[in-house]
Amino acid sequence: MNPNENLSRVVTLFSKVFIRIPAVCHIDNEWDKGLVDQIMGRMFTAGFDRLIAVSSRTREIALRYTRNAAKIVTIPTGVNPVRFLGCDVERLYSTVKSARNRFNIGTVGKLVRFKGQHLVIKVLGVLRDKLPPFNYIIIGDGPDRAELGQYAYSLGLEESVRFLGFRTDVPDLLSGIDLLVQPSETEANGLVVIEGMMAGLPVIATEVGGASEIMDGGRLGWLVKPGDETALASAILEVACMPQDKRRRLGAEARKYAIKHYSFEQTVRRTEEVYLSLVNKQGQKAC
Repeated sequence: MNPNENLSRVVTLFSKVFIRIPAVCHIDNEWDKGLVDQIMGRMFTAGFDRLIAVSSRTREIALRYTRNAAKIVTIPTGVNPVRFLGCDVERLYSTVKSARNRFNIGTVGKLVRFKGQHLVIKVLGVLRDKLPPFNYIIIGDGPDRAELGQYAYSLGLEESVRFLGFRTDVPDLLSGIDLLVQPSETEANGLVVIEGMMAGLPVIATEVGGASEIMDGGRLGWLVKPGDETALASAILEVACMPQDKRRRLGAEARKYAIKHYSFEQTVRRTEEVYLSLVNKQGQKAC
């Protein structure tokens, strides 16, 4: 059994008492946000036979609740690189008419405060006279949609900030983006960072969750501290003023690295290895 959210994890632990089969817990959030997280962390690290952390950061947090380091393995969430082949670059241009002739900065994620879209809008308001003509393409939806729109309007950016809502064609849209910015205040995995790298984009991300690990310590992109407006502005300006061929070279290197280390096939293979090791161990006990 391998549950992926707290209710099913609790049910699995109770079921495990009766059916006596191995159980694996996927850790895709950071158990350090409050009392409930701490209780869950202690319960799950004690009760599950193996825990799969999506990043070294989530593994470090989980290790606070157990001395058995061997019980926790790190397997990042993988992305299928095939999704980013043969993408339709015209998809973005037909959705946002001005995108063809502008520097397109993109963000993908739910529109909630901790995802940090408001910070990018604020920084772009400061940088507007230093940047080439630009769009800020926000892919995703959420409760902060209206507030973000009003904020962009208050800064005079209503023609530059474009809300595309929830989309199922993210790879196509990313193919028309020039720079991906992921400004989250907290993040366990950094899946969108992987997708941006797979799309061959230069990426700016906050140094939270798995982003630093995914970007090889910043070698393959720009890492900034959460909430650091100055660093974010500097990184955006640097990429925007960079020659296009250099951006493409950096993006190609990032894509190559992401395919090698974060492909879906690797995630499946390593997860299967965890399952097989537990099944074999269970079989040895039965003999």
